Amino acid sequence: MKKVLFAFASLLLILAACSKKDVAETEKPKNEVERSHQEAESDTEKDKEETESKEDTPLIAFEDLTTEHLLAMTIYEQQVIDEFNEYVLPTADEIFAGEYSRPLYPGGESADVTNKIPEVSIISVDVTDVLVDTPQDPLTFYVVNPPSMGGMSVFAVGETYTLLYSSLGELTYQEALNYGHKYNIKELYEKHKNNENILNLIERMNSYENMEAYYKKIDSMYGE
Repeated sequence: MKKVLFAFASLLLILAACSKKDVAETEKPKNEVERSHQEAESDTEKDKEETESKEDTPLIAFEDLTTEHLLAMTIYEQQVIDEFNEYVLPTADEIFAGEYSRPLYPGGESADVTNKIPEVSIISVDVTDVLVDTPQDPLTFYVVNPPSMGGMSVFAVGETYTLLYSSLGELTYQEALNYGHKYNIKELYEKHKNNENILNLIERMNSYENMEAYYKKIDSMYGE
């Protein structure tokens, strides 16, 4: 009888051990599947974060803004001069086309004259070269060629805005405002920070440290 009980107990132990083994083997794949799902979700979340990070990165960083960036953005947003119903500079489309047509006399009914645009020239000038007074706001001035109409196109960069105006001679700061427009730098940036055409427009620009350097380049271009 004892042998029978012993055999029966042994059988129960063996069955219990087998049962635990089957449960362990059954749970193992389940745990591996859950871990695989977790890893997949983690990878998906990581990819999502990387995508969002790239989307949040602008094409042009605000801290990297240059005079060329600001001029290109201003060209895209430039407004006409009311008195002449004309822009200060050729439009972006005209610059890309390499030419523009304007009446010989702005505001008149003369025939259009077509002008080539070999480049957009940005020439550093002193404030005394373009204004008869000094504005309260610190501004850096440039003459930009070619002008859209007769006279001189002047571009100025301040801490918070740009100024683009047309001039037939030295003006007061207030007169410059009357013959042009101010553009908020932050607004320009927000509108064009991902505009690839800003970079394309910059490729058509050349900067000169003064008028002498500019005229030297012009002379070399035309073989004079």
